[in-house]
Amino acid sequence: MTLFRMFATLAFSASVLSACGPQDPGSDVNQQGVRTGGYSEDNSFTTMGGMIAGQVITGLFYVTPASSGTTGWWIGIPGNNQYAEVTQIQLNGAPIQALSSAQGFFQVERTDGVVQQLTGANINLVLTVSGALSGKLRIISSQDADSYGQYVTEWAPSARPTEWSTFCPHAYAGSDGTNMKPEFVIPVAGAYWQANGVRVPNGNAIQLSCTHDSVGGCIRWGYEPWAAVSYMSGTPAKLTTTSLQAAHQACTRMKRADFCGNGQSFTTVNEGDGAGQHTVIQLWDRYGIHRPEAQTGDSMEAHWDESGATCLNRSKFRSDNETYGAHLDDDILRGCSLPDCTTSDTAAAGALVSSGRPYYLDEALSSDSTN
Repeated sequence: MTLFRMFATLAFSASVLSACGPQDPGSDVNQQGVRTGGYSEDNSFTTMGGMIAGQVITGLFYVTPASSGTTGWWIGIPGNNQYAEVTQIQLNGAPIQALSSAQGFFQVERTDGVVQQLTGANINLVLTVSGALSGKLRIISSQDADSYGQYVTEWAPSARPTEWSTFCPHAYAGSDGTNMKPEFVIPVAGAYWQANGVRVPNGNAIQLSCTHDSVGGCIRWGYEPWAAVSYMSGTPAKLTTTSLQAAHQACTRMKRADFCGNGQSFTTVNEGDGAGQHTVIQLWDRYGIHRPEAQTGDSMEAHWDESGATCLNRSKFRSDNETYGAHLDDDILRGCSLPDCTTSDTAAAGALVSSGRPYYLDEALSSDSTN
């Protein structure tokens, strides 16, 4: 077993390697859900947001032996975990012994045997890539949250080595419509996601999620797949501790409005001027991370588990755009059969997470639910 593989496997299973960095600056609109009781303004349709040369990238995949006969890391894309080979990894210009991710942070083992977690503003981790892609992927800084890193990640092709572009290509406007919020990479070890939204456990994978896509966005909303949460449940109520991995996966379905659990998103308008592309929803869950506020069974949208929606109130669409509503209703009726939701109580419904159109204080449903 090589040091690359050994370290990657141990890092995935270890819980003691997490760290508490400085507080998240909280300026990204993804944090809206945490700050205001469940509302989210950055609710896009993207499953995976990372892109290189127009190609969607799932992340890094460790293979032994690789197709070249050597053991090493590869850049993965949907349907092909060995798309482009990583031929060299350096930290501050020096080769490293091993690369891994544990609980939302990148970490390396240097040639002197020191294990270093990559945090803070001065990082220079460079991956040289060849084959289907030719260039360099670099991580240059991190704005650290409580239990994960948010990494500035860039790509430069070999033909233009000084022309760096962001790996997470989208910059979203804030609620005032003027301030553009940057996007970051959050590494998730031990799994990768297929284009249909299915989470595939694999100890050799590091998903390179972006803070606007479903995997990274749900981490920002408080559902960290490596974390556990304690909450009161049952009758009589007792303290229960459980992993958030299932809740995170359910959230990835909810965030994209993947009602049928087949990867088809209904958060965006598929025609017209794109109104409602970034919709505002209220989210809540059985764990107390987010609470239902003023939601009722009549105003909510859907309950969710790992496979998609378990029920759906079709009249409570995320957008007031008529085209969106007609498109959603027509396609959902063809795509899967879902009962109406009759209660906002996640326990009664057996749901992990839930979504609804937002209430503002004691007002009725707002007619302005889009960004």
